[in-house]
Amino acid sequence: MPVAPKAASKATAAANRAALKTLAFDDVRDFADVQRGLIAPLPTAASSAPRRVNWSGT
Repeated sequence: MPVAPKAASKATAAANRAALKTLAFDDVRDFADVQRGLIAPLPTAASSAPRRVNWSGT
């Protein structure tokens, strides 16, 4: 059964308002990167085959 969402508590709503004031939502570069599929570069990734990434864990 689907569960209907609840309204945010007063504390959560206040925290969200405070965060909204501190984040640069006018800088849309991250949104553009996500649309292109780029999350972040993989500087520590090692590759053993084309299109396959192996992580060393270090």
